[in-house]
Amino acid sequence: MTQNSINNFTANLKVDNIFIDTNTISNQTANLVLTSDGTNDIQFKTTSTELLNMDDTGCRTLLQQPGFLARSSATALNVTGNGTVFSPVLNSEVWDVKAVFTGGTFTAPATGKYLFNAQIMCQGIDATQTAGVITLTTSNRTYIKQYHPFLTYSGSLRSANAMYVLADMDAADTATLTVTISNGSLTADVTGGTAPTSTFLSGILVA
Repeated sequence: MTQNSINNFTANLKVDNIFIDTNTISNQTANLVLTSDGTNDIQFKTTSTELLNMDDTGCRTLLQQPGFLARSSATALNVTGNGTVFSPVLNSEVWDVKAVFTGGTFTAPATGKYLFNAQIMCQGIDATQTAGVITLTTSNRTYIKQYHPFLTYSGSLRSANAMYVLADMDAADTATLTVTISNGSLTADVTGGTAPTSTFLSGILVA
């Protein structure tokens, strides 16, 4: 079997709406194109947009798969600790395919299963702050991660906690992230910064 046979095809062939021309197989009515770029990579495209690239080792890249990674660029001071619910300011986007994340809100472009990864780092934690909740709220349901802020703190009285969710979402559903620390005073900060990235939310369509 010749793995590179699509590159070696030199004639033109048309069967119904399927058209073969050198290194391209296309559907003339649906604008779906299968092509090789001459390096043994195979691409699935619409007329103008590359959807998938697969190299000769089987590695696949889904170039239009909706997803994002956003982080807090600066520390928000004295925003929780006494039961106040705080929405982290996720104002620094590392990447955003399909422009699905805006103003702290993710909007699902299609119905499916979405994998979310979140971490919130708080600082200024003291012994009175004994209850913490990270909440990911979607249109279909709410997911929580409960923890003890003071017992999980590290150096400089910082507490970092993560949560992971595989959420079912419908097209146009939304997802937002909050943190609440309770039983103390309004002294807890939500740590920001990009080196390292300490407070962030990411999400991607997986099925």
